[in-house]
Order: sequence, then structure tokens, then C-alpha cells
Amino acid sequence: MSVEIPSAKNIIWTCCTLDGKNKEKEGNNTCPNHMFIVLTKKGYNERSRHFLAVPLSSIKIGNDEHENYYRLNYGINVGNDDIVNDDLNEFSLTKSTVVLCDRPTRVDKEDIEQTVNFGKIEDKKYEEIIQAINHFLVSGTIQNK
Repeated sequence: MSVEIPSAKNIIWTCCTLDGKNKEKEGNNTCPNHMFIVLTKKGYNERSRHFLAVPLSSIKIGNDEHENYYRLNYGINVGNDDIVNDDLNEFSLTKSTVVLCDRPTRVDKEDIEQTVNFGKIEDKKYEEIIQAINHFLVSGTIQNK
């Protein structure tokens, strides 16, 4: 089965197994969908298994020891005004949401759950995300605005 790879700035979702290997997608072995913003598919070819993306996450409340605790300086706030070209007008951010710029990741192209267009991050916000990721990769911290 051929999978259409989303272009940069697209919002996609994937579904993965609890072990994170994305092998089986059935029953109770799956965790909830993960939302990503595609960073680039530059250099992508048919043999490549991955493309680069960065996760979106609802802001969690907790303490430093809690695994789901995210400090606001680890990401960039995004809202519905930052999403453009949502063809179906079905995607909305109903919770406080951040782009986790400290966690760019490779997403297996076989793990794309749907190819519905959930829109794109608008250009100015996308550039802010890219700058924050670059800053994090160099310094280990997200620059505060």
C-alpha cells in the first residue's frame, strides 16, 4: 500500500503501540493518537522509512518528577489562529497546546493513521518553531520570547 507523505507544515496524527514500535495497531495495545507538525520531507525518497516532525502536546500540570510535566519554555504555544488550510474545519485545539520544540523526531511513514488534511501551521509560527528547534539543538534550551 502506497502512503502519501504529507508536505512540510502539515498537521498529521499517528497511532503507536505502547512499546513505541508501531508494529501492531489493534486492541488495547495502542496508545492515543499523537499529533505532529511535519518539519520537512527534504531528501525523502521511496526507500526512506521516516520523515522529520515535531509533536504537539496539551500542557500538563505536574512536578519535575512527573513524566508528563512540560515547562512552557520547552515549547511554543499554538492556537486555532495558527492553523490554516484546514479543508474540513474539523481540527481545533480545545486545550492549551504547545509544540515540543525540544523533541524533533522521525516518524515512520507507515504510521500515518489518516491522510485527511488537518491544516497547516501558518508561516510565521512555523518559522518561530524552526528557530526554536535550531536554538535548542545548539544551546539545549528553548529561547524565551
